[in-house]
Amino acid sequence: MKNSLFILIIIAFISSCSKDDNSIKTEGIPFVPSKNLYVIETSEDSLRTVYSFSNFWKILEIQTYENEVPFEKNTFATNGLIITKTSSKNNYVYKYYLNKKGYADSLNISKVGYLNLMEKYTYDNLGFVIKKLVVGQIINVPYYEETNYIYQNSNLIKSEQKNDNGIYSTEFEYYTDSTNIMAGTMEATTFLPQSKNLIRKETTSDDTFKSYTYNIDDDGNWVTTVTNELDEVNKITSKLIYIK
Repeated sequence: MKNSLFILIIIAFISSCSKDDNSIKTEGIPFVPSKNLYVIETSEDSLRTVYSFSNFWKILEIQTYENEVPFEKNTFATNGLIITKTSSKNNYVYKYYLNKKGYADSLNISKVGYLNLMEKYTYDNLGFVIKKLVVGQIINVPYYEETNYIYQNSNLIKSEQKNDNGIYSTEFEYYTDSTNIMAGTMEATTFLPQSKNLIRKETTSDDTFKSYTYNIDDDGNWVTTVTNELDEVNKITSKLIYIK
């Protein structure tokens, strides 16, 4: 699994921006994770989320606060190649069945008396997920869903989901000269491989879209700005807040 999460403690970076791109380049990162503890904090509007990791960015806990009041805590327990995630907010249980590379071959989502779903992932020769099948039951009603993924230059450029409600697709654009430094964070919490470059825009089949820009603020925090088709803006700030 990629260890690019540690790039958040950027020691040196070179950034350049123009009208057509949002190039963020990083270099000179000497830090190597060991058996210490690491915490990443993200903030957006009234929500604050704290991700706690152990050695080599193994996820332990995700704690979410709303207006500084604890809202939900997800805990992760590891047993060999099986990782179980449980939530303090509801009775959902997520079981990730990992392969030897540390990515999920399948995921079981269950809640007693409500649902039992199994997600199965198919990988290509480059290690990317090209198909996801979801089968099971929701309130005793059979459910089936299939999603296919298309990649270009190690980036997901299109996903197409099919279920009983029809077909729903999303297309993705990237800053091809900017590495996705958040890939490690996402892989450590989803157990699925991520695109190589920073996402620039995603557009759905119902013509909604989000565009993304990135920068590093004066305090050294990583700031992601998300703008939707209604010109509504949301800013997400990420920072490393603890090393021991």
